[in-house]
Amino acid sequence: MKNKKPVKVKKSKKTNSERHDIVANKKLASAKTEFRMELINALCETDVKIITDGGRVDCTRLIEAAKQNPDIVKKFNDIPDIKLEKALTARVVRREGEVRLEQTLQNIAPIEICRRILIRGGGMVRGKLMSIPDRVSEWCALETDGAKIRERLIQELGDALKSISEQPVEKLIKDTLADK
Repeated sequence: MKNKKPVKVKKSKKTNSERHDIVANKKLASAKTEFRMELINALCETDVKIITDGGRVDCTRLIEAAKQNPDIVKKFNDIPDIKLEKALTARVVRREGEVRLEQTLQNIAPIEICRRILIRGGGMVRGKLMSIPDRVSEWCALETDGAKIRERLIQELGDALKSISEQPVEKLIKDTLADK
């Protein structure tokens, strides 16, 4: 078996962690350091060389510049973050919508209850209208004038429908719910 020569690995000037601290642009630096873009731009104007010769951002130097210039950092931290404000506003609006939806859903009656209320109401209308012939049949048998019969039937129908409309709907609903 031949002896193989050991392969020499070239050592780079920068370690892995240092290499990862240099990013392609300010947006990536903002994501990595969680600094806002306005703050990064302001720190780039300081004496600390943050931008490398290749136009990349050195995050380590950026953090050093932030430590050396606490007044700039404070100034930009006091300015409200518009994106954050919009996100918080959207969250509040969404939560208000969810609350309104919950309240609306609490006020909606289930279909089965609505069906029972309609059946009970329809039965009430049918009962009132079906009682009309019993009340007017003898009178109609004695009356020979068709106009008077028609007028009396219209009057009886109107009275029956009026008595139905005067009954409170709440009572109908309450009675229906009580009959479970």
